[in-house]
Amino acid sequence: MTKRNGNIGPGSRIGVYEIGEKIARGGFGIVWRARHTQTGEVVAIKVLHAELMISPEIVGRFEREAHAMTLIRHPNVVELYECGKVANDGRPYFVMEYLRGVDLEAYICEHGALTPEQTLQILEPMGEALTVVHNKGIIHRDLKALNVFLAEENGERRVVILDFGIAKLLAHSGPKLTETHHTIGSPAIMAPEQIRGHAVDPRTDVYALGSLAFQMLTGELPFPGVPAPTAVYMNLLERRPRPSERVDISPVFDEVVVHAMSKDMEDRYVSAVQFVAAFRAAVEASKKAGVQAPEGASCRALALYVDVHTDDGLLDEPDESLLDDMEGVVPLVADTMVGYLVALERGNSALFVYALESDVDSDVELRQRALSDGIELFRALGQRPGGDPRVRLSVELHVGEVVVVDDRVVGGPLLDLASWVPEQRTEGVLATGAMLEGIEIEAETVSQSPFTYFLVDSRSGLSQSPDTGRL
Repeated sequence: MTKRNGNIGPGSRIGVYEIGEKIARGGFGIVWRARHTQTGEVVAIKVLHAELMISPEIVGRFEREAHAMTLIRHPNVVELYECGKVANDGRPYFVMEYLRGVDLEAYICEHGALTPEQTLQILEPMGEALTVVHNKGIIHRDLKALNVFLAEENGERRVVILDFGIAKLLAHSGPKLTETHHTIGSPAIMAPEQIRGHAVDPRTDVYALGSLAFQMLTGELPFPGVPAPTAVYMNLLERRPRPSERVDISPVFDEVVVHAMSKDMEDRYVSAVQFVAAFRAAVEASKKAGVQAPEGASCRALALYVDVHTDDGLLDEPDESLLDDMEGVVPLVADTMVGYLVALERGNSALFVYALESDVDSDVELRQRALSDGIELFRALGQRPGGDPRVRLSVELHVGEVVVVDDRVVGGPLLDLASWVPEQRTEGVLATGAMLEGIEIEAETVSQSPFTYFLVDSRSGLSQSPDTGRL
């Protein structure tokens, strides 16, 4: 029997199983190691938290997880043995195979970035398993590293997908467990349609696979070290990072991962197996071609960085109007930056650069013109038709060195935004001391580190010196 107070712990029993130590604890339940009292077989038992019994939605979701697992029989999906209810309080539980090994997240934390070949060895069985899962009308919706287990069996590794707790059964005819537009999932790896509460399909899991591949190749998430609301914002709006920007790896993997993580579902691989095939082809291509760093010319250039943001808290549960406006600003800017090269582009920000002349007078003139461009751009963006008043804009200017190859900016200190873009976002036009050297301007100093920054009238986008009449 279970303990009298309804708690379950080592030494207690659920049915014919004697409970051992705790394996894991999640938001919905606890997974225990247990032993069949008659056969001695070791199993894992997941039991819903007692305090969650008051929520029919959570109870239904827990039972839905078990139902989803009964529909799937595949060596790379955790196997379900039986389901039931705890005798004295009616809590649902289900019994699964017991796996020995380590989850992928812990493995990456211990070993760091994996090689492309090692990554492929994990992706291939996952792709095969997800083909079966998707053919059963099930979308996992939470394919993070913590839910991928590397089981050790008889000296061999078996990749196993875990936790179907928020799986979507596309053909399920029972009551809905979530309201429309309610977001469920792990913010770090959620696809944009999942964040927005829109319909999902196999391409939603492809997005998570792309994120997982990125994490395996680089040792970190695509958008690492950020709180959940920021991760949601980045998955919606940011430019998809490329693995070769983080580690020394062939650029052939960039297109595969970015394609899988496309913001628009229509632009992704249509299935997990198609994504895995593309990744396999990239592995073969990288073996044949090798990696050679491009050689390019280093030159002095000015930088114009546009950043789109909003007030703290508004992106916790963003509405369509806010997201659409934030996402539309950077493409609008790109259409106007004639003569500038796009050095970096993300969903909500972009860096444009313009090569400077060696002549000092021309250098000053071009920087003066760029400052005027920045001010005019800020003013035009503030007056854009249909602009959401909650959207904040900043235009930041600096000068430095870049490396250019065939009209592509491939490196240089200017691309290190953290070295010159202030951490605290400030609405307006900002310029570094290096940018303003030799230019007469009346402006307000807003920061002293790492450069001297000047704010040029954040409201009208224009500051004019009464003495010189110059910007």
